Amino acid sequence: GVAVFEADNVAEALGMLDMYVHFDLIVLDIPVSKTEGVAWLHALREVSPDSKFVVMSCWDDTARAKALIG
Repeated sequence: GVAVFEADNVAEALGMLDMYVHFDLIVLDIPVSKTEGVAWLHALREVSPDSKFVVMSCWDDTARAKALIG
């Protein structure tokens, strides 16, 4: 089966990772506040390095977005 969880902030997401150990896929919408979204991604990658990430953003700076996921 499939289970879907939602977190409103990085602390909540990290708590879920502590409870459930591993997620196959994490979908992250990076908000307009780019610094906060980048920090979320790095924190999640650190505690869940085997998870796959789908990152969405409204940025119009594709070079910066590519550097983020690279």
